[in-house]
Amino acid sequence: MLLKRILSAALAAAAILAFAGCGKSSDSSSKAESSQTETQQQTTEQTTTAKPATTNASADKTAEKPVPGKLYALNQDEGDAPAISALKLNGNQVGTEEGVNGWKASADKIRFVFEQSEWIELYPQTELTSGLAAYLVPHSDDAATYTDTFVAALNDDTPKTELTKPEEQGAAWGSFYAHPETNAPGYYDLIITSGMKPVAMVMVRIYPEGGLSDYDDAKLEQLMNSESSAAIQ
Repeated sequence: MLLKRILSAALAAAAILAFAGCGKSSDSSSKAESSQTETQQQTTEQTTTAKPATTNASADKTAEKPVPGKLYALNQDEGDAPAISALKLNGNQVGTEEGVNGWKASADKIRFVFEQSEWIELYPQTELTSGLAAYLVPHSDDAATYTDTFVAALNDDTPKTELTKPEEQGAAWGSFYAHPETNAPGYYDLIITSGMKPVAMVMVRIYPEGGLSDYDDAKLEQLMNSESSAAIQ
């Protein structure tokens, strides 16, 4: 009888130990699985965070760093066609019709170097036929500055021209110049408006009067290429 009791106690103890071991194994397995799940979640979060944002091809170009001689749309709703699709700028003191003044209207390659007192002629490509004007204002890296309120606040010294579609094909829509007494040499933004709303911009460089007098077409183009490259860097 005593032997049976001892044997029963031993079997009960063995069962308890086996059950405890099973519990520990199950608990360890659960902890391992939980740790693995947390590691996978952290990896997923890190991968998602590190993933570069996709580029919106239709983003407003004015968010870019402005480059001289490049046309930018202003205050344009996504998906709308630009009010000014291309632009040609000519000068009357340096350059020839066979050279930089002979460039076609473009959105990316526009003549942008001029002297003070040099008449700047504008040839926009647009479906609009009236209500257009152009202003020459000191350059700003923030294109959001250019609103109808900004235009309304411009003073009388700001070079301006009304843009009217010419009857003669190929003629300029308007022209103006930077006066030496009010417009120091430097970078400017040529703003084109429809009504009071700015719709396009091109960055230009004004040099001192007579500062480009010894530049031929090749030298003018070389100067503009170097200016554009420096702006991109």
